[in-house]
Amino acid sequence: MERNFLGLNSKDSVVVVKEEAVEGCKDLVNLEDNDNYDVVERLAGRKAAKKNKAKDLGNNVIESPFVKLLEEIKVKNDITNEKKIEIFEKSYLQKEWRIENEERREERRLALEEGREEERIMSMDTTLKSLEILMAMAVPENMSRYECFYMAKLAQEANRYKDTVNFMEKLIIVSTSSSSGSELIIEERNLLSTATKKVIDSLRAAWQALSSTEQNHNNHVALVTDYKSKIESELSHICNRVLNLLEKHLIPSASKSESKVLYLKMKGDYYRYMTEFKVGTEKTEAVENTIMAYKAAEAIAVSELAPTLPTRLGLALNFSVFFYEIEGASEKACSIAREAYEEAMAKLDSLGNESYKETCLFILQLMRDNLNLWASDMEITSYSY
Repeated sequence: MERNFLGLNSKDSVVVVKEEAVEGCKDLVNLEDNDNYDVVERLAGRKAAKKNKAKDLGNNVIESPFVKLLEEIKVKNDITNEKKIEIFEKSYLQKEWRIENEERREERRLALEEGREEERIMSMDTTLKSLEILMAMAVPENMSRYECFYMAKLAQEANRYKDTVNFMEKLIIVSTSSSSGSELIIEERNLLSTATKKVIDSLRAAWQALSSTEQNHNNHVALVTDYKSKIESELSHICNRVLNLLEKHLIPSASKSESKVLYLKMKGDYYRYMTEFKVGTEKTEAVENTIMAYKAAEAIAVSELAPTLPTRLGLALNFSVFFYEIEGASEKACSIAREAYEEAMAKLDSLGNESYKETCLFILQLMRDNLNLWASDMEITSYSY
């Protein structure tokens, strides 16, 4: 049997060789008949099937459950972040709105307080003006001296001291302006002194209260300053009014030593009250006038009045207070008070009038209290009687 170079018989079919070759490489196969062509088609179909299978495997990898889970988690995180951002924005806007509302409420509250304060001040101004008008109309022009004195006492009993001052002012003008003008009797003098002191003390207390708490009203400085200036205006008015009566009517018409001392003492007192709230040159002038009036009264009192007389003791008491509070001269204040106190104590046993003695003891008690209070500035022992 003959064999070719592949070791096959010459009669064996070549198809087997071709089939094996096609499996390795399709391009090397010679297609000679239809049977061989069918074999090649089958081989190509297998290869295409393998490619399709690979595509299917790739698709299955992309659409696996793990990948889907990751995508779902990512979507959920995106939604959660958006909700967080939305909640934060709403919270921030609500906070801004709340702060803005609080600021508006605070502005409305301050505006309401300022409005109420202004209304209160306006109401007080209206009341004061009404009172001034009523007071100005309180004293008829044709009232006699006796009627003025009677009405002054009646007003004092009703604690209407401004009315008392009005009636006493009318009485003074009537009694001193006539050709047979006479000075005031003791009861009239005391009535005038008490009424004017009551009026001025209430205004001084109001001014001192505002001055001590002025720093607590930082939000209403303008209102407090304006109200304080109104009180100062009233203080100036009553002081000038009393000083006018003293300088034009009472001092010139006084003939008795005690009356002169009392009126000069009152002049010094009302100038001293003005030194408490005046500033600049006005205060300087008030201080000078106070010293002049007190010294003029002291000169008459030392030479003509008894050391135990309440008028003389009252002058020494007020003069010493002036030096201590206004001038800041503790040594001078203590010297005046100590001298008056010791002179009066030496003559105290000679007093017979009980009411007179009681007034004297009251003034001496005030002097002793002041001396004990001022002992921190001067080496003064406590006084007793």
